[in-house]
Amino acid sequence: MKKDLSYHDFVVYDLMVRLPDISSRPMMSGWCIYSNKIPFAAIIGNRLYFKAKGEMASKLASLGWAKFSYEKPSGKVVSMNYWLVPDELIDSQELLDEVATEVLMS
Repeated sequence: MKKDLSYHDFVVYDLMVRLPDISSRPMMSGWCIYSNKIPFAAIIGNRLYFKAKGEMASKLASLGWAKFSYEKPSGKVVSMNYWLVPDELIDSQELLDEVATEVLMS
């Protein structure tokens, strides 16, 4: 999967602009996004995911957010604690900031 630098730049420099100390580092399939050196999001393909577990993960699941998963060559499906950010949040800076802040505090 080819990394899309323009989507990365949109997320890091536009969407996340109001969050504290945002940085990113490349990973195999995209980028890991940090706030104050704490990983809280990832870009995989052209999709943004928030990292969540426990009560926050339950909340995101109840809101219908999809959990990131992939299939290994063996056929085994692996899911991770990353949740697909819905397009409605990408289109609403205030909602995105609110949920991102909640994820960071969880």
